[in-house]
Amino acid sequence: MNKVLIVDDDARLREEYSFSLKKAGFDVFEISDGFMMESVLKSADFSVVLCDTDMPVLSGPEACRSAQGKGLLERKIVIGMSDNPDNWKYWKGIACDFFYKNEVEDIGKEILRYAPSH
Repeated sequence: MNKVLIVDDDARLREEYSFSLKKAGFDVFEISDGFMMESVLKSADFSVVLCDTDMPVLSGPEACRSAQGKGLLERKIVIGMSDNPDNWKYWKGIACDFFYKNEVEDIGKEILRYAPSH
């Protein structure tokens, strides 16, 4: 089973995405900020990292750049997301896609395009 790491400071959204991803057959782990991401990436093998842009302590792009520099994102699908559609530019060279949160209807179906659950 593919594992998805959700990194977002919005608890309601993490819960909503987690429910949808589990329903699609993914194993899901959630964290609330980019600062914790490196230690979590070291402890488990994730297929997909779904990461918010704007978070306290460490932004998603900053956290991903740091993890990328340490080889922690090799062979992982990184998808940036934000409430602001203009934030896609911060994910250049890091993420393979960018989701504008207000347009994502079923995150499980979106992630299935990249990492089938079975």
